[in-house]
Amino acid sequence: MYARHDENGSGCSMKVGILAGGLGTRLSEETELRPKPMVEIGGLPILWHIMRYYHHFGFKDFSIALGYKADYVKRWFAEQARYAQNLTVDFSTGEIHPHGGANLPDWTVNLIDTALPTATGGRIKRLQPYIGTDGTFMVTWGDGVSNVDLHKLLEFHKAHGKVCTLTAVRPPARFGHLDFDGDQIVSFDEKPQIGGLDQRSVLRDGAGGVRLHRGRRHHVRSASRCRTWPRTAS
Repeated sequence: MYARHDENGSGCSMKVGILAGGLGTRLSEETELRPKPMVEIGGLPILWHIMRYYHHFGFKDFSIALGYKADYVKRWFAEQARYAQNLTVDFSTGEIHPHGGANLPDWTVNLIDTALPTATGGRIKRLQPYIGTDGTFMVTWGDGVSNVDLHKLLEFHKAHGKVCTLTAVRPPARFGHLDFDGDQIVSFDEKPQIGGLDQRSVLRDGAGGVRLHRGRRHHVRSASRCRTWPRTAS
């Protein structure tokens, strides 16, 4: 399957790819034990919150590109699906029968090991059998929750006819900024907003090649075929 819009435009079914295979070195105190998308906020992984947000807009078909500690992610989802429910254990046979009792979302989640050293473009390529090539799909990173209106984003993408639409944030600097005149400090700015954009998610058409780099740039076959959506959030 791939993104498919109904005749009257009242709803959609969208494939969502999530990149969750990186080492997460900037959060090493947590990621020594688990992948960064599995770091918990309010008792649940960042990845789960991202998926719940997409589900809020009606998207429930996910393919997650794994790499670093892939088994951790697979085990968590398997246990969530099985042990969050009521169970009947038959000690005579050793069989375990789940039978509801948990308010689990009606998602389909593909957990795909895309290998540890694979870069962003390679991970998306390895998700291709699951997110399709001839429809519209979304790709996002598994370590950032946004408040972008996904329905409006989709409308924006369709209206402009580009290969991909990129949402981004302008993050604040980590350090203060000093301006000098010779050896004299003339101004100080406490952690100013930096000029570049930090890539957060991509919405693209299946037709045409796309190669993505996390950070300030994205590349498609022609720069004129890609547009940045102006309303962004972190």
